[in-house]
Amino acid sequence: MSKLILISFDAVGSDELDELLLLPNFSRLAGQGTLFRDMQTVFISNTYPVHTSVATGVPPSMHGIISNTFIDPAEEGAWCYDSRRIKAKTLWCAAREKGLKTAAVLWPVTGYSEDINWNLPEVVIRKGENQVVQNLKAGSFFIQMQAFFRHRHLMRGISQPSLDNFAVHVMRDIISEKKPDFMLLHLTSFDTICHQYGRSAAETKKALEYLDGFLGEILAVLEKDTTVIVFSDHAQLDVHTNLHPNLLLEKMGFLKQTESYDEVFKKSVNIISDYRYFFHYAGGSAFLFGGLNSASSANAKEDTECIKKEVLAMEGVDRLLSADEMKESGFASPSPLYPAGALFGVCAKTGYHFGDTHYEKGTHGYSLDRSRYGVFCAVNKKTENFSCSSILDVTKLAARELGLSIAP
Repeated sequence: MSKLILISFDAVGSDELDELLLLPNFSRLAGQGTLFRDMQTVFISNTYPVHTSVATGVPPSMHGIISNTFIDPAEEGAWCYDSRRIKAKTLWCAAREKGLKTAAVLWPVTGYSEDINWNLPEVVIRKGENQVVQNLKAGSFFIQMQAFFRHRHLMRGISQPSLDNFAVHVMRDIISEKKPDFMLLHLTSFDTICHQYGRSAAETKKALEYLDGFLGEILAVLEKDTTVIVFSDHAQLDVHTNLHPNLLLEKMGFLKQTESYDEVFKKSVNIISDYRYFFHYAGGSAFLFGGLNSASSANAKEDTECIKKEVLAMEGVDRLLSADEMKESGFASPSPLYPAGALFGVCAKTGYHFGDTHYEKGTHGYSLDRSRYGVFCAVNKKTENFSCSSILDVTKLAARELGLSIAP
């Protein structure tokens, strides 16, 4: 059994591979190993659901992390980084059971994990919270204190590529000093910059160079026989217009909204209150939920059909999500707050996205039938009798290399 590191190139689609292969470190890794193109991710194609699927080998409907953020207007701005909400066995849990040591740096949904020996989780703070304090609560205290003292000069909040530079320095320290068996590293330079500038912008192309440099820094400190798996969770598509169906619901009398300002992401947001129905936005998709009393309303069915008709008539809305898409995403599943699950879901046309405001030029969360929306996986060794066509195959490959068994 060799040691293994999973490196996530967040939002780098399969279409970016030709450019990555012109860069020294990625081309060397792919050249000596195996490269899988045009793989399918899971729906819903957003960071936290996909990374949790990679961690568990099952779709969001089975592991329970169905969105980046909580589906509750009362929890506006709260991200799902608490690993205790994962309902399936993870790679790091299986590794601990086998006696392996694990390190994770900025990997989504690892907060409060007791199975990761050295953990600096990705924690998205809310208004009034302190980043360092929340991280220390959710991750490994001493390794994080050491990281903040050693490398705090590299950080510029969540701006990129500074955050990835910090993450790489932390992981290098852990590899050199702690020598873990299983490592997970999440790099988001491309995702952040693509949101800001769009997929084809020169700034976004530059982000691929950042990632290649960071990959080289990690490869330089790994032990000789370490298996390296580099993969992407989803692609991004360029957008030009936001869709705001909650504004439609407000005009129909189904909810009220007040404007607020998100200090973390530096954007205006609408806080929902007094709702009978609301849409949960997830980039390229949106889902209608009813309040606790809406299901018992005599007009519930008529309300839902009326909302569906109005939303489908909006310019930029593509279609209803299918029953299979709703099932895979987990949005059809009941929860304590929403016993009926989502009443229905819709997806946006390419170029459009769901959001309170239009502040970004690229996004994800789309249905998987889009062109230029595939993902990839690269391994630094030849994979005998193994093929990756789905993001869930990354889990199988990692488990095989570590000698673990976690998913059905």
